This record gives sequence, C-alpha cells and structure tokens, in this order.
Amino acid sequence: MKGKNMSFNISIEKLDDKGKRDRYEDAFTYWSEKDIKGNTFYCFAVADGVGGLDKGEAASSIAIDEINHWAANTCRHLLTDKAVNLELELTELLKQINKHIFCYGKKRNIKLGTTLTMIVIINEEGRILQVGDSIAYLIEKRQAYRISDKHTQQKNHRSYLTSCIGTNEAVTLFQNQEIKLAAPSVLFIGSDGFFNCLDIQSHINLIEKGKNKKVLPTLLKSVRDAGETDNVTGILVRIKNELS
Repeated sequence: MKGKNMSFNISIEKLDDKGKRDRYEDAFTYWSEKDIKGNTFYCFAVADGVGGLDKGEAASSIAIDEINHWAANTCRHLLTDKAVNLELELTELLKQINKHIFCYGKKRNIKLGTTLTMIVIINEEGRILQVGDSIAYLIEKRQAYRISDKHTQQKNHRSYLTSCIGTNEAVTLFQNQEIKLAAPSVLFIGSDGFFNCLDIQSHINLIEKGKNKKVLPTLLKSVRDAGETDNVTGILVRIKNELS
C-alpha cells in the first residue's frame, strides 16, 4: 500500500428486490471507515445463493456475515499497516467463507453455495474478489467496463457456474485482482438478476449523471419490464475527488 494519504469522496446507493421468487436468496453489505489521519476504507459485496442447490439464502448470508466480521475486525489494521498484503487478506477471507459454508452443508447433509462479488477500496487503491456470475462494472467517460470475471459455461443453451463458494472443500477458480480507479467514475455491483436483461450502455447517462437522484429504481423497472423474475440486488458507488 502506498504511503501517500489520498482518498476518494464516495457515496452509495443500494437496492434489493425479491421479484417473483418465493425467497430472497441474495445478500449484500457495505462498509466505510475513516481514521484520524484521513485514511479511508470501503468494502462493498453482493452474494447470490446458487439456484438448484439447498438453502441459497443461508449460503449468501454466511458469506456476507463473514465479510462483515472481517471488515469490523480488520479495517483499522488495513488503514494503519502500510505493508499489509490485501491480496493475501482477501484470499484468506475467501478460504474462511468457503470453509464455513461447506461445513454448514456437511453437518446438515446438504449441498449449498453462493456467488460473491466484493470490492475493497483503501484510499485510492481498489481490489476485486470474484467467484461466480455476479457482476461488477466500472463506468467512466460514458463507457461501462465489466471488471468482474464470469465463471460460467454454456451447455445445451443453458449457463452453468464453473465456480462458486461452499460446494467443495476449496475454491480453485476465483478472481483476486487490483482495479484501477479514478474520479469521477461509478462502480455498479450486482447479482446476475440485475444484469440479465439490462442494457447498461443505454442507461449510461442516467448512471453517470444521477447525482442526488436515485438511479437503481429506474434500472429495476427496466429489467422487470423486460421480464426478469429473479432476485435483484445492486450497489451503486459514486467516486469523486475528495474535495468535489
């Protein structure tokens, strides 16, 4: 972590909607912390319980609970220790989440799993942790760039996950990568239900220029009008210069 003390001005909008499903199997969280020296820590995460398996809502909730515990107990350390290895921290966090979910299922003789898209920003440095098909976009200069890997494959005209958390003793396929952030820009993190029917580029002006207006309800209406019935969860993160 660099020694200079530079931070972004960040604002957050969030939305969750069960849709026509019987249960809400997504989960999400966001954290912000600032120390007396002005260093800032942000954490945003969306988890989506895997359909077709047992207790998707339990898997996604366990993942988010583990992230909340990690953030509460680690953020101060991350802000004060300039030599901290965030990549290693997130890899160890992923192992802990996977162990918790896998053991939960083993004790109950069930199989459950979840996807996870998580972004951590410390001052002006960002990193993404990604497993599965939940999605993160970076939006800047009127362009949307997908920054999350997609762990799926197509078979018989259907999409199948190639990686998720909790179904096996270890997660072997995941993304743990630095992301380049600049102001002004927007991060859009969400479950796949938000993006299956969303033409994000057609809404780029609304997303970038939203300012004090809530954007996510308009995007939700768009995907519902297009026929999406899945749970929808989204976090919109507006990144500005510290003094703007």
